Amino acid sequence: MPPSSEPSRSGSPVLFSAPGLSVVALVLFLLFASLVVPALFPLQLLDPTWPLRVAGSLINGALFALLGLPLLQIAVELGPHDPQLKSRARLCRELAVAAFFDQNAAR
Repeated sequence: MPPSSEPSRSGSPVLFSAPGLSVVALVLFLLFASLVVPALFPLQLLDPTWPLRVAGSLINGALFALLGLPLLQIAVELGPHDPQLKSRARLCRELAVAAFFDQNAAR
């Protein structure tokens, strides 16, 4: 078989590797934060439109965070020995649990 016809892993897309998926997830999280943080500041707790503006930005940006979470989990499964991926996934799990309990406490 000629060397050019041998399948090689070097031609595989980098995006589908653990670091590639981790970077895409991180970009999605940063995009979510860039949508939410400007709505939070300046704090205008007495302004009745401020909570609506924050809620709207959370709802509109939720898709980016919800896409980033499974991508990060897939990256952890593809690269199980990477401590940075594991710590990033642990942080996301802890934040998700905190958001869940905060939502249930508000009811």
